[in-house]
Amino acid sequence: MENEFEQLSHQMFEMMSLMRRLGLKIKKDQHGLHHGKGHVLHVLLEHDHLSQAQLAQIIDIRPASVTGLLEKMEKEKLVIRTQDEHDRRVTRVSISGEGRKLFRENKIIRQQIDQLVFGALTNDEQHQLANIFTKLLKTMNYYDKQDRETFARAINQINAEQESD
Repeated sequence: MENEFEQLSHQMFEMMSLMRRLGLKIKKDQHGLHHGKGHVLHVLLEHDHLSQAQLAQIIDIRPASVTGLLEKMEKEKLVIRTQDEHDRRVTRVSISGEGRKLFRENKIIRQQIDQLVFGALTNDEQHQLANIFTKLLKTMNYYDKQDRETFARAINQINAEQESD
């Protein structure tokens, strides 16, 4: 039999996959706007004209990875990269008009899917689910910020507890 958490984890992953598939059914061509690109556009809407290094730090990916992602997005005319006026070693990133338009279109689709999925819940169930997600995210963020050794100790403790049961 699966452990008690395996089913929950599987259901969460399946839910996210189905929500993504629903989005693709609504709009077949999303211009390749996967989560990474959507996240970049969202950050640039809030903090336009960031340096690539600042953007990499905010979205928590390696600078080399953000460079590759931005190159693709620039070819798709979703972002504009320019040299900093005061420091030619720094590249600034701004969202383009096309990037704004695409982000708005995809946001509408996400809102419709959210309404379809979460609208099946009562207001009380929605609040309960929001509280559960908040608790899970707090835990996940705590362990995400821990170094490998601290995380490994926590996993070893879980293993020890399971072996003693």
